[in-house]
Amino acid sequence: MEEAPARKKTRLVAVEQKHTSVACSCGKVRVIFVPAIGYGEAATSKWRNECCCVDCYQKVTRSKGFNSPAVKKREQPVEILYFMNRMHVTGKEHLKFSKLRDDAMTINMTAKCCDTLLCGQSTRYHGNAVCTWPCAARFSSPLKHGGDPFDVTRLRCWIADWPKAKYEKLWSADKVPGWFMVRDKVHYHGAAAQELYDHFRHCLLFGPADEWPGESFEDLLAATRGGEVECLNLPEGAGSFRSPSVAPRHLR
Repeated sequence: MEEAPARKKTRLVAVEQKHTSVACSCGKVRVIFVPAIGYGEAATSKWRNECCCVDCYQKVTRSKGFNSPAVKKREQPVEILYFMNRMHVTGKEHLKFSKLRDDAMTINMTAKCCDTLLCGQSTRYHGNAVCTWPCAARFSSPLKHGGDPFDVTRLRCWIADWPKAKYEKLWSADKVPGWFMVRDKVHYHGAAAQELYDHFRHCLLFGPADEWPGESFEDLLAATRGGEVECLNLPEGAGSFRSPSVAPRHLR
């Protein structure tokens, strides 16, 4: 009778050693990202960013799977990995879809069994990609950073949302380029920021072929309570600089 947990743990270790996946805190839901070559190998992320926006900070810190003191203290922005929009999901009956508020761009997929944030999809992804936040759940991959070939973050997003003193400390340490918005126009900070931003947006224009295995984010949403997306109506986080009238002085 005591062997079942051991067998379950062995299967879990095998999955984590072979696939790129994210699981909820209680283990009832696991999302395996599907690579181009099929189910047998680990998926490689399309891109890796760090996000400074108040929405990402709010959603990861309220996830029951949140596991990053550095992010909590705003010493480190939120890492985001982007994968092709194909997944194998176990525990689909526990999925729930929601938005932080009515005007939020991202729909979040969570495990309602333990309120763990798993994946998201934004209108900016054109249905081609999904994102996951490794600090919000049990992320695992045999590949470093989910297969990202770079050892450092290439781009930081919504940098005007990050506290000024905290951002200046980050900038002095690593000079990672970033972007923010002024009157709904993208502004850039740091060398090659615009080139990297354009490259990132270009990557999101390409999605999986129709014959790829697995299910898309849209498939999973449609199968969950008829595609219902719950609006959480949470207040926007303090420090939001979503679209200021002028650029913050420290980012000019």
